[in-house]
Amino acid sequence: MENFAVKSNSFALYEAFKKDVEAIGWKYNENFTPFSKEQSEYNNCLFFADKWDGEQFPCSFSLSNSSSDVLVFSLETQQGEALAFVKKTYGISEVDKEPIVGEMAIFWDNVEEESIIAIYSEYEHEFKDEYPHEANDGTTYRNAILYESPEQYKAFLKS
Repeated sequence: MENFAVKSNSFALYEAFKKDVEAIGWKYNENFTPFSKEQSEYNNCLFFADKWDGEQFPCSFSLSNSSSDVLVFSLETQQGEALAFVKKTYGISEVDKEPIVGEMAIFWDNVEEESIIAIYSEYEHEFKDEYPHEANDGTTYRNAILYESPEQYKAFLKS
């Protein structure tokens, strides 16, 4: 994995970005630096890495002063680009795609952890407004996205 960083003069932007990346599977490394406004005043970026002090950590990040010789995004002007890069690095698609009839999809109602993967079926029923998606077994769901990879599904379950 390529190490990279995001910089901002706003702790609120760090908080929002932290929430976004944690939703797709990244973990904040509290052992390296606690996440607080005070710490952000002493550190110049959120640093994303797979190793901290020689130890392997899958997809983790922390407030840090290390951003030389790595790709750096400014949250003030490149927040969307930075989030797209984080998603790409983690191995999921930029945007969850609409399911396609006959293709695999992830289905769920209100709780992602209770989702299933099945073939997306054509659905014409009187309850289509409330449950617009149908799996090939005839079960209907409120939500569905195109299934793309095991990594996407793992990230989806962590969100």
